[in-house]
Amino acid sequence: MIKFPLSFRMSVRILICFICCFSETTLTSETITLVAPGNDVSFSCSSRTEPQHENIKILHYLNKDHLYIKHFQQQNQGEYICDDRKIKLELKSASSNDESVLFRGSEGDSAFLFCKVLISASRTATWFWKSRNPHENHVKLTQDTAHFGNRLSFKNKDNDFSLSISPIDWSDSGNYECKRIKGSAIAKTLFKLVVVRVKSNSSQLTQGDDAELKCEVSHQNQNIELFWINTETQEHFPNPHHLKNVTMEQRNWTCAVFNGSDLKALIPLTLNISYSLPTTIPTPPNPTNAASTLHHTSCESHNPKQTRNGPEIHWTSPGSDSQGTSKPQKILIFTGLFFILGALLSVVWWRQRAKNMEIYAQTENSKKGCPASVRRSVNYSEENLSLKQENSQDESPAFVRDSVIYAEVSFRPKSDAASSELESISKKTAEESEEVLYSTVNICKSK
Repeated sequence: MIKFPLSFRMSVRILICFICCFSETTLTSETITLVAPGNDVSFSCSSRTEPQHENIKILHYLNKDHLYIKHFQQQNQGEYICDDRKIKLELKSASSNDESVLFRGSEGDSAFLFCKVLISASRTATWFWKSRNPHENHVKLTQDTAHFGNRLSFKNKDNDFSLSISPIDWSDSGNYECKRIKGSAIAKTLFKLVVVRVKSNSSQLTQGDDAELKCEVSHQNQNIELFWINTETQEHFPNPHHLKNVTMEQRNWTCAVFNGSDLKALIPLTLNISYSLPTTIPTPPNPTNAASTLHHTSCESHNPKQTRNGPEIHWTSPGSDSQGTSKPQKILIFTGLFFILGALLSVVWWRQRAKNMEIYAQTENSKKGCPASVRRSVNYSEENLSLKQENSQDESPAFVRDSVIYAEVSFRPKSDAASSELESISKKTAEESEEVLYSTVNICKSK
């Protein structure tokens, strides 16, 4: 057994302890970040762990998870593990002389601009706005500012001068400044508001139409990247994006806004697509084919590197819209109407055919010398016919009775050329023609 000197063994132990301690310190290093209420937070990781809240959205893009917190609030405080970093986010309690950049959508979005002083002494603050138009000057913001109408809201309580804008309009972009004054001391908090606008070339689409999706920002620079995400298939496409033969699966879209490598905004867009009315009565669909058709999309990516296995987006949907009656239900309704109409046409055709056959029968009888008359049916009656014996003088001869079952006997009025024998028989019957169906006729023959 080899024995090492004591000094060597002590050096190895110190080296192992140093490596372990250094690794632990690296993995558990913590960064504290103060975030103003209403501001946004974003960072990207290969692996991450974070609290679950409604305003936290995760976008998987280019093999990274991009975490985006919109409108940072008190419940978003906590520890976020990103790769080997531990990020602790805390809510800022007072404003400082800093600048924030906010990205907001132009349709129904809102912005909260935080401006607060903690000292007990009373302060005053004034808000100014400078639009993107370089020819316009700074505008002092009040409740009566004409441009905003009634969309501004000021706190002005307990040294809290925060400003809210709701809803955001495309023309609201620009620089906002909260200037706090006490004596000769001046403190400023700046906000740069970038407005994102999403739109399509048509407000109303029908299945099979073509459409163009466009996303644009009020402040454009070379670091801003825009692309579209289909929230149903998770595919991503360049901006602007051209759609051909739109389907119901292509209604929900999101415009992703990147500033460099940081995700800055996810702006939703919902297309108003209606079903196309069929020109012919549809046949009932095969359930297997119908299922595959409903999950088919005709949209193809213009980027050759993009495939079906595009970025996965894990966030709370911004909302849902009703579709009304679904396509399978409409097909069943049209199919039912088709069968009802067919049944009615069949009944009408059958009655017309029966009427035509009756007319045809009357015509044939007329050709045979049997004129049309009022016909009545006598069921299971018995008619006795007497045959005259030519060489007998006995007026009451005996008769041999033979039976004929299910015979049809037709009577008709006598004619002028009828014989006396037929005349005597015809006097005993009615003058009008009658038809006897399924009767028993007894024919008597003389002995």
